Amino acid sequence: MPIADELRKLPATAIPWAKIEPSDVLELQLNVSWFEALSYMVKHRISSVPLKQNDHYVGHVDRYTFVHWAAEYTKKTILEAEASGNAPPSPDTISAEIIKLFTTQPLTHMDKAFFHSMNLIGTNDSAFDVVQTLSRPGVYRTYLTDNGKICGIITQQGMFSWLVDQPFVREHPELQKATIGTLLKASAGGNTKTKSSYVHFDLSTPAYIAISAIKRNPTDKSLADGCVMLGEEGTLITMLRRRDLDEIACREDLTLLCATLSHVIAEARNSEVAATAGAIIVTSDALLLTVAKRLAASHFEQAFVSPIGGFMVSWASVEEVVSDGRIARYLLEQ
Repeated sequence: MPIADELRKLPATAIPWAKIEPSDVLELQLNVSWFEALSYMVKHRISSVPLKQNDHYVGHVDRYTFVHWAAEYTKKTILEAEASGNAPPSPDTISAEIIKLFTTQPLTHMDKAFFHSMNLIGTNDSAFDVVQTLSRPGVYRTYLTDNGKICGIITQQGMFSWLVDQPFVREHPELQKATIGTLLKASAGGNTKTKSSYVHFDLSTPAYIAISAIKRNPTDKSLADGCVMLGEEGTLITMLRRRDLDEIACREDLTLLCATLSHVIAEARNSEVAATAGAIIVTSDALLLTVAKRLAASHFEQAFVSPIGGFMVSWASVEEVVSDGRIARYLLEQ
């Protein structure tokens, strides 16, 4: 039976989801500050929080966006100081300025680019609806609703980890022999990321430069889809994950933005397993489901395809980028 049909038989709640209480929805009319919203996310170990105004959901904010804006602010502050012939402010000074601004300014006074549109799916909808929504580029979470009220959240990575572990996926006869090359030849890859849409820096680059160069949301057309870090002779070392930025947001200060990428990566992943150390590099003949499971286990969003594969591969040899969303879209067609 086609995977899409199997998913239609399952409720949306079959996919792991986190419960959201009414108190987890912030009321904009109460002049909630950005920092209050961030503190709430950190305290409750969640990456985003829904926003409501006059009984209407108006969007959500997330930790990633906070760190992205802070990186942009840091870059602007340092460039302005250099243009004026002054020494740039210290990391402590910049961090204090950002925290002060976000503590005193209510969300209603901030740029609307901070607010992300919400994807709502009813608890009576199917797992197919969830997978289809979360496999779209730039969609990282969807909210579950019960009688029109938000009651839960499903993340893109949570969905993907669940999907590739389902028996009707693992035991699918065609998928068991499908390779990355099979995926690359398929038609399911619309809106795919390409190598040219990535920026690359060496590990000694200040974090704020790399973070401010990548997209905050899909509408940031002038920014890159992702950021990779290169070592000597252009060797592909690793990439900056959304999860890494979420970890930065948990810090009591933001001086880490001025640290090198190597330091930020080490700090953000110090409690994770070794699988998160390096980029996932595969050849086109690698089994698709094996790559999918590696992505799910490591919290990386993309694998890089090179004719060499393995470790110590140069960025110049990378030919394709395969995202978990692209794999999920392909699975829906099987």
